Amino acid sequence: MSSLQEVECFHREFLLRETEWMGLLPQPGRQGKPRSVPLDEGYTDITIVETVGGSGSASEHDVSAKWRLEEENWAALRSGALRPVHLGLLLSRGVRQGSGVSRGPRVALSGVAGSGKSTVVQKQARDWACRRSYSQFRFVFPLRFRDLNPRLGRPSGLRDLLTHAWPHLGGVADTLWSLDEGLLFLLDGLDEFGPPLELAGGSLEEEDEVAGIVGALLRGATLPGSTVLITGRPSALRRLQEAGTVDAWASILGFPPPERRSHLATFLGSARLAEDVLGHLEAQGPVLASLGHEPLACQLAAASLGPGLAQRAGSSLPGTSATPQLPRSLTQLMTRYLLQVVRGYGRAIANPRDTFLKLGKLALDALARGGPALFSADMLATHKLKAAQFAEGFLAEVLVGDEALGAGPDGGVGTHAFRHPAVQDALAALALYLGPQVGRSLPDLLTQARCQPDGRYQLFLRFVAGLSTPGAGRPLEEVLGQLQAPAAAQAAAWLKAQILEKGERNGPGLRDALSELLETQSKKLVLSSLGSLGALRLGEGPGTCQPALGLTSMDCAVLASLIQLCETLQELDLENCQITGEGLLRLGPALHRCRSLRLINVNLGDRGVSILAAALNRPKCKVETLVMVNNGLSEVGVREFAASLSGGESLRNLQLRANSLGDVGLKSLSVALRAPGCKLRRLDVCGNALSPGCVGDLSCLLGADAPLVDLDISGNRLGDSGTIGLSVALQSPDCKLQALHLADNNLSDACAPELSAVLSSSKSLLAIDLSGNRLGDLGIQYLCTALRKPHCGVQKLGLASNGLTDFIAEVLTSSLSGKASLRSLDLQGNVFTDRSVSDIQGLIEACPQLEEIRLKGNRFTKDGKNRLDLMNESGGGPRVEV
Repeated sequence: MSSLQEVECFHREFLLRETEWMGLLPQPGRQGKPRSVPLDEGYTDITIVETVGGSGSASEHDVSAKWRLEEENWAALRSGALRPVHLGLLLSRGVRQGSGVSRGPRVALSGVAGSGKSTVVQKQARDWACRRSYSQFRFVFPLRFRDLNPRLGRPSGLRDLLTHAWPHLGGVADTLWSLDEGLLFLLDGLDEFGPPLELAGGSLEEEDEVAGIVGALLRGATLPGSTVLITGRPSALRRLQEAGTVDAWASILGFPPPERRSHLATFLGSARLAEDVLGHLEAQGPVLASLGHEPLACQLAAASLGPGLAQRAGSSLPGTSATPQLPRSLTQLMTRYLLQVVRGYGRAIANPRDTFLKLGKLALDALARGGPALFSADMLATHKLKAAQFAEGFLAEVLVGDEALGAGPDGGVGTHAFRHPAVQDALAALALYLGPQVGRSLPDLLTQARCQPDGRYQLFLRFVAGLSTPGAGRPLEEVLGQLQAPAAAQAAAWLKAQILEKGERNGPGLRDALSELLETQSKKLVLSSLGSLGALRLGEGPGTCQPALGLTSMDCAVLASLIQLCETLQELDLENCQITGEGLLRLGPALHRCRSLRLINVNLGDRGVSILAAALNRPKCKVETLVMVNNGLSEVGVREFAASLSGGESLRNLQLRANSLGDVGLKSLSVALRAPGCKLRRLDVCGNALSPGCVGDLSCLLGADAPLVDLDISGNRLGDSGTIGLSVALQSPDCKLQALHLADNNLSDACAPELSAVLSSSKSLLAIDLSGNRLGDLGIQYLCTALRKPHCGVQKLGLASNGLTDFIAEVLTSSLSGKASLRSLDLQGNVFTDRSVSDIQGLIEACPQLEEIRLKGNRFTKDGKNRLDLMNESGGGPRVEV
């Protein structure tokens, strides 16, 4: 076999045999027997998208960030903003280096553990071998980094690596070097390689370490015309981005819905059972439903659920002697999987509890070293895990690696890893319940885990929480013995403290703590933690510790489930939270259980308002205060929303400021608020582009049967004509309004007589705010006529920024002197000078019940300010802000 063409044909035949079968997760407890199906029959297309500099890949540690990125990418795919890409397209692009020498593309494919990277590589190699694609390449070389580990420490070259893997290349190796543009290297699983790659510049010596050989190939120092595809987890590929050795980036998103069914049908051997598995996952919400996106997670879920679902359906699958309760959480799912593993081996495991404790400590060790990790046989031995256990198949259920523990190919050192991060983290959590903690207390360990900035302990903490609920580990207790009750009590107490500490101030880690709380599935714990909060704040407001959280549909589903378990939440504050449309749909069914909803700048839009309206229409709705500030609510969206208010007996306080209602929107609102069942007491429509044309609808809200006592129409365009028209309703004996806010409405002294008449006639009005207008001294003179009347009971008077001068100070003093009702007077932003100081001092002394007077922004000198500030030292007097 000396000619290049003969070697090529033989190489294709070799790869056809090597890629014929696609491996699947062994059925748990089936003695570790490998499972496989023909690749051509079992391969399921998986969605891959091109990204910029690896930006489309989230850290495999940060589960929340991973879910958030997945949601954004799937939404972009549905909208057409992001399109799937075929790897063949990326591998066909040429790149020009600065010297003008052509270099083949270097492409990185990123994906979390179990996302199908290796199967994708296998498919590319098989497609070439079958002549289905990549006809531009004479040779394709699929190399697993795991297989390169045994050659570490052995000086060699790229020729040696190729001829070691494919001996038939030995006679044509020199020829291959002259055909570099026809060579495609498929380097799979960088995260399974021990040392970091040598990515620095420089020439490659003939003999070098493996890390240097691969690094030289990537940067083009060796075979610059060749094409390279390298796969790995996001964290493993990050150094390639920093070094600039990759020309194109792609990321695996996972299976779209039809492909999920197809893949599960292949794994389970039953299309009906596959539908049942997916149906159960989706019925439990997006947390479990997300397991269907990735091949290995999909198989883990099916392996756990399959027997129980088959039993319910009357299937004859083995291992279905009883009908267990189906898992509803990640913890329950993994507990069921591990239970099947132990049951399947029976007496082959001499001491299951001891073995699982050792595996858990190994998993904790892996987490401490950075998350999903590789283990050598020596490390396994350190944890007293024996090679025989692997050979018998038990460890093969939870670990992947070389088939014998002592060595890899050619007697080199073998490497191993947990099958999936969920398996690793579940075992690590289980270890805390199987044996005593040495050194640190359990709460200290959990607090330290929470503080890790890379999120590596997120899943671990969820499993710890899930196992803390009494009965959560009962299935495993059948084979492992009783889990430690003190550990469960400590974990539950720690989680409750986390919620109480972070919940009212949006403390760091609150989102993770909420996910952990739901993982417990404990209504009692939810009530004693979340239910005892005065407010749950995920937004950005007074007293919060960090910016508002961006909430994915997954976050919203978790939040909704917790609120439903809690039954009643005092306040939910989502100020400035960015929530997707899907997230609002998930959150909607729980909103009616909140007494107060703060949805400030959440960008609800008309669709979100429709979801909110449905929540307000639910029976036994508990919402009393609804704050919807700056949410893009228009006159169109307000129609459906208004309809939900007509029967809203619980709602007392509605704040819609900074939207775009307009007069038409206010009319819809007015009709709904006049319904007999409506008991609204406060309405805030500040900054909604209202004009004098809305006065009739506003007036209807002030009649005899109207419960409204507080109306804020500041920041609109009522003007003098609108205010004069509104004054008619305000002077009616039937009007019960106690507070009127008319700030920033372009009012002048022309409407002052009517406002004075309102103050003179109203028996209910206690507060009026006229700040930010142009009333001037003349307008205030009209008001003073009413203010000096004994029956005028105004307690709060806002006259800030109205162009008031020293002239009116004496009039105000004489009008308000001795007024027992006055509590607050706002004179900020006017043009008072030191000439008014004596009058203002006299006013303060003459109003016995005055609690505050605001004078900032006037034209007092330093001396004038000092004189006024001295009033604060008198003790027992009002607070003077100057």
